[in-house]
Amino acid sequence: MAAARTDRGQRLCDRREKAFTYRELPSIHEIVLISQKSALVTLYRRTEEWVPVVLDSLEQALELKFIDLALSLQQIYEGLP
Repeated sequence: MAAARTDRGQRLCDRREKAFTYRELPSIHEIVLISQKSALVTLYRRTEEWVPVVLDSLEQALELKFIDLALSLQQIYEGLP
């Protein structure tokens, strides 16, 4: 799994460059991009042909199948304004 936090200026760059680079690594099965400014998480999975899953509500949960972990966006963003 690869995870990266993004800010508004970096997000497009991260999605294009980092995600493309990570996809080429055979050991990477899931890629998670987490916005540091707002509740926005994008998940890519090798098993789903890298189609993005966008989570943008604190009630939604991020499920990382490869490491058997689930976190709500509420948990991820806890303590942030």
